[in-house]
Amino acid sequence: MKKTSYTCIACATLGLGLASCANQSSKESDPTRQAWRDSWDSLPAAKTGKPEALHRSFQAAHNQVMMPFANAGEDAEAIAENLQGILEAVGDDVFSKALLKEEPDTRSAVRDCMFESHVKKRFPITHKILCDAPRIKWPSQLAYERSWTSMGQVPPVSDNWKP
Repeated sequence: MKKTSYTCIACATLGLGLASCANQSSKESDPTRQAWRDSWDSLPAAKTGKPEALHRSFQAAHNQVMMPFANAGEDAEAIAENLQGILEAVGDDVFSKALLKEEPDTRSAVRDCMFESHVKKRFPITHKILCDAPRIKWPSQLAYERSWTSMGQVPPVSDNWKP
């Protein structure tokens, strides 16, 4: 009887401890995921063409490439999908006009978070604006290049986004 009671108490204590850890970690903010959260939060309004939401979506792309990590993984993919979804929802005219209201470096960041193959086919105005954006070596790009050189390799040269 005592052995069963001690086992139940031990299991309950372990369960409470694990639940406490799970709750603790979910409350802590992870700044490396904030750009994705901002992109996700602005997505519904951006898809309706609301200027402030479009700006927040573009700013999320800028924040993503400013991170000192290679712009890759699920968060980067989600931002790319969000931007593509917005472009498809609002169309070339609305998206391109909103882009032109942004600083050139933000347009560059948006370009670096999108796939040219998706934009070039159906959105020529946006494609031109993104092609004309300045070429910037973002912290994420530098991290990507370092990952190649740390293995003794030369990073591939990007030939994307040509008019």
